[in-house]
Amino acid sequence: LAASASPSMATAASRSTTDLDAAIALFMAQDYEGALVSLETVVAEDPENADAHAWLAEVHRRLRDPDSAFAEASRAVELEPCHAFAYNVLGEVHTEIHGASVYSDDERAWECFFKAAQCDPDDGNPWLTIWSLAMSRGDEKAEGLAIERMHETGFFTPAAYELARWFLRDLPENAVLLTN
Repeated sequence: LAASASPSMATAASRSTTDLDAAIALFMAQDYEGALVSLETVVAEDPENADAHAWLAEVHRRLRDPDSAFAEASRAVELEPCHAFAYNVLGEVHTEIHGASVYSDDERAWECFFKAAQCDPDDGNPWLTIWSLAMSRGDEKAEGLAIERMHETGFFTPAAYELARWFLRDLPENAVLLTN
């Protein structure tokens, strides 16, 4: 009996991974409504899948549903206490610059982004927001650390550095360059 259960469990896990990959592909194509439906199916079929909960949280965040984003990211962290992506989503939900909500709390955002960076030291993404939060807090030490970590993780490609140099090269002294 145990031998017959194992292949079906492996098949279900394989299907769940395939379905999650398909849902992520929809997300990457910015089809958030399609990704939402797909991820809800993955979570229903595999409720212990922390990655699926984290991706579902990010979709809800993009669709401006902070309650669901918070709930799903929190569930991902409950399932996997050091889930960097889930902490990144929680940080975004707590960041007021993305729109005030009952979750807006820059201190909590700060903690979540640092936890994301601790959980995945090779990911430059949390450091980008840590950098902007550090500037708004006037925390030059954290600002420098964030820039250093983004560089060390390869967050900015050589092409991005070269483009920045190209923009800055011909600016007059003390000029202000506004970008988005």
